Amino acid sequence: MHIQGIKTENNSHGEVKYLRIDLDMYGDDEFLEDFLDNLAVKNRKDEKSIPFEDVIKAENKRRGLVNV
Repeated sequence: MHIQGIKTENNSHGEVKYLRIDLDMYGDDEFLEDFLDNLAVKNRKDEKSIPFEDVIKAENKRRGLVNV
């Protein structure tokens, strides 16, 4: 595969293992940003979630705000 600004690195079996992406060429690309966001979501899928209301209450308490 040859795409300008993207290089592949293969493992010992000849399978593509890594992509090297020239961020000067593709760093502002919306597709790349969405792809990286999706990876971040997948990496955090098993983390405990906190209800938004609890986050707001804790932040208000930390700031010394009451009855907000």
